[in-house]
Amino acid sequence: MKVEQVNTNFSGYFVATEDDNEAGKLIYKWDDPTTMVILSTAVNSAFKGRGVGKDLVVATAEYAKENGIKIIAQCPYAKGQLEKMPEYSELLK
Repeated sequence: MKVEQVNTNFSGYFVATEDDNEAGKLIYKWDDPTTMVILSTAVNSAFKGRGVGKDLVVATAEYAKENGIKIIAQCPYAKGQLEKMPEYSELLK
Protein backbone atom coordinates (compact mmCIF):
# COMPACT_ATOMS: atom_id res chain seq x y z
CA MET A 1 0.00 0.00 0.00
CA LYS A 2 1.34 3.40 -0.99
CA VAL A 3 0.06 6.70 0.45
CA GLU A 4 0.76 9.93 -1.43
CA GLN A 5 -0.18 13.55 -0.84
CA VAL A 6 -1.54 16.02 -3.37
CA ASN A 7 -1.55 19.56 -2.01
CA THR A 8 -2.59 22.99 -3.31
CA ASN A 9 -2.73 26.41 -1.66
CA PHE A 10 -6.38 25.85 -0.68
CA SER A 11 -6.92 22.10 -0.28
CA GLY A 12 -5.50 18.68 -0.87
CA TYR A 13 -5.77 15.00 -0.17
CA PHE A 14 -3.89 11.87 0.78
CA VAL A 15 -4.60 8.89 -1.46
CA ALA A 16 -3.80 5.24 -0.76
CA THR A 17 -3.19 2.99 -3.75
CA GLU A 18 -2.34 -0.64 -4.29
CA ASP A 19 -1.44 -2.00 -7.73
CA ASP A 20 -2.72 1.23 -9.33
CA ASN A 21 -6.11 0.84 -7.61
CA GLU A 22 -7.34 3.62 -5.35
CA ALA A 23 -7.89 2.11 -1.92
CA GLY A 24 -8.96 5.28 -0.11
CA LYS A 25 -8.72 9.03 0.13
CA LEU A 26 -8.59 11.62 2.94
CA ILE A 27 -9.62 15.11 1.82
CA TYR A 28 -8.65 18.32 3.60
CA LYS A 29 -8.69 22.08 3.14
CA TRP A 30 -6.46 24.78 4.58
CA ASP A 31 -8.06 26.99 7.24
CA ASP A 32 -4.87 29.07 7.39
CA PRO A 33 -1.19 28.33 6.62
CA THR A 34 -0.74 26.40 9.87
CA THR A 35 -4.15 24.69 10.19
CA MET A 36 -5.62 21.95 8.03
CA VAL A 37 -9.25 20.85 8.23
CA ILE A 38 -9.89 17.15 7.56
CA LEU A 39 -13.18 17.02 5.70
CA SER A 40 -13.63 13.33 4.93
CA THR A 41 -12.02 9.92 4.85
CA ALA A 42 -13.33 7.31 2.40
CA VAL A 43 -12.21 3.74 1.71
CA ASN A 44 -13.05 1.73 -1.40
CA SER A 45 -15.28 -1.21 -0.42
CA ALA A 46 -12.77 -3.71 -1.84
CA PHE A 47 -10.25 -2.52 0.77
CA LYS A 48 -12.50 -2.31 3.85
CA GLY A 49 -11.09 -3.88 7.01
CA ARG A 50 -7.46 -3.54 5.93
CA GLY A 51 -6.57 -0.41 7.91
CA VAL A 52 -6.58 1.93 4.91
CA GLY A 53 -8.49 4.68 6.72
CA LYS A 54 -6.10 4.56 9.67
CA ASP A 55 -3.09 4.62 7.32
CA LEU A 56 -4.47 7.79 5.71
CA VAL A 57 -5.03 9.46 9.08
CA VAL A 58 -1.53 8.53 10.25
CA ALA A 59 0.04 9.86 7.02
CA THR A 60 -1.85 13.13 7.50
CA ALA A 61 -0.83 13.37 11.16
CA GLU A 62 2.82 12.67 10.34
CA TYR A 63 2.76 15.43 7.71
CA ALA A 64 1.19 17.83 10.22
CA LYS A 65 3.64 16.91 12.98
CA GLU A 66 6.69 17.31 10.72
CA ASN A 67 5.49 20.71 9.48
CA GLY A 68 4.14 22.28 12.70
CA ILE A 69 0.54 22.16 11.50
CA LYS A 70 -2.57 21.86 13.67
CA ILE A 71 -5.59 19.78 12.61
CA ILE A 72 -9.30 20.50 12.83
CA ALA A 73 -10.95 17.12 12.25
CA GLN A 74 -14.48 17.63 10.93
CA CYS A 75 -14.45 14.00 9.77
CA PRO A 76 -15.67 11.90 12.73
CA TYR A 77 -13.52 8.92 11.74
CA ALA A 78 -10.30 10.96 11.55
CA LYS A 79 -11.11 12.75 14.81
CA GLY A 80 -11.73 9.47 16.61
CA GLN A 81 -8.50 7.95 15.33
CA LEU A 82 -6.43 11.00 16.29
CA GLU A 83 -7.94 11.10 19.78
CA LYS A 84 -6.97 7.42 20.29
CA MET A 85 -3.32 8.00 19.39
CA PRO A 86 -1.52 10.00 22.10
CA GLU A 87 1.38 10.77 19.77
CA TYR A 88 -0.99 12.77 17.54
CA SER A 89 -3.74 14.02 19.87
CA GLU A 90 -1.79 17.25 20.56
CA LEU A 91 -2.19 18.15 16.88
CA LEU A 92 -5.95 18.59 17.29
CA LYS A 93 -7.16 22.16 17.46
